[in-house]
Amino acid sequence: MRTDSPRRRPCARRLAPGLALIFAALMTGPVLASESGRTYFAHGGQVAYAGFMPAPGTVQVYGYSLFYDVDSLRDNEGNSIPGLSAEAFALAPRAIYTFEQPWHGYKVSVGGLAQALHLGLNTPMGEFFDNGALLFGLDAYLSRSFGNFHVMGGLMAYLPWGNYDPNAVVNVMLNRYGGAINTAVSWVPTPRWDVSLTLGHEFKGRNRDTQYRDGQQTGLTYGVAYRPFEDTRWDLGFSGYYTVQVEDDRQSGVTVEGQRLRKVTIGPKASFWFNPTTAVIVQWQKEYEVRNAPRGDQFWLMTSFRLGS
Repeated sequence: MRTDSPRRRPCARRLAPGLALIFAALMTGPVLASESGRTYFAHGGQVAYAGFMPAPGTVQVYGYSLFYDVDSLRDNEGNSIPGLSAEAFALAPRAIYTFEQPWHGYKVSVGGLAQALHLGLNTPMGEFFDNGALLFGLDAYLSRSFGNFHVMGGLMAYLPWGNYDPNAVVNVMLNRYGGAINTAVSWVPTPRWDVSLTLGHEFKGRNRDTQYRDGQQTGLTYGVAYRPFEDTRWDLGFSGYYTVQVEDDRQSGVTVEGQRLRKVTIGPKASFWFNPTTAVIVQWQKEYEVRNAPRGDQFWLMTSFRLGS
């Protein structure tokens, strides 16, 4: 369902929060969003045991929910554009299967995901919103352990799904294809520690109606957790990410300068592990040093559990 004015306002393009999830991954995973800044890849989502893949012959199911409270929209100098705010709520189920037979010592995993989003935009001209399906995605990975280090790498493909109106102020669906390279490493020196880093690089397709194409974007997500209690089912730590657009946008083949996105986030996180493959994670990430993108607070709730022995 959509409520908006009869014509599209340029300021709204970047306000659709960089989240579309979603998302992303709890222990392995993807996605978040902008025509002019939005991303499918979930920077900030792969914060726990990111270098791990499911055990051979099993399916790992992930659930991501994200509430994004946007207090302002920032321009190329980092200044706030008056009168704009937004909020969004995203959901993304995901599943990954690891084949029983390895390939040259590497585990081989494949998966799929879907994303849905509710997005509201507040402007001096009124309130506008849209909600619905955003995309579905496919991914494939190779992973391996080297002592206390666990690494994975793979490719992701994003396929648009849902309704798009080129005349609307707010659109959940981005009306473009996309892809990403996703690599991660986890260092687990003892059972109480997890230090994970994820590098995601996204390639963004052209909006088929507006002919607008966002530049490529890369980001580094980090998560650090420690189990301080005798009951080691709990861990506490912090997480966040740095992301930057490394290529200019293009409109109908013409370069659009001064639109490159950048932001940094950091915040606390906590996890409860029912067993080694079943967990609930909550985290809060606050955004800083934002350019050409919305700035606000991200509140994540992520779950994971295994299917199979």
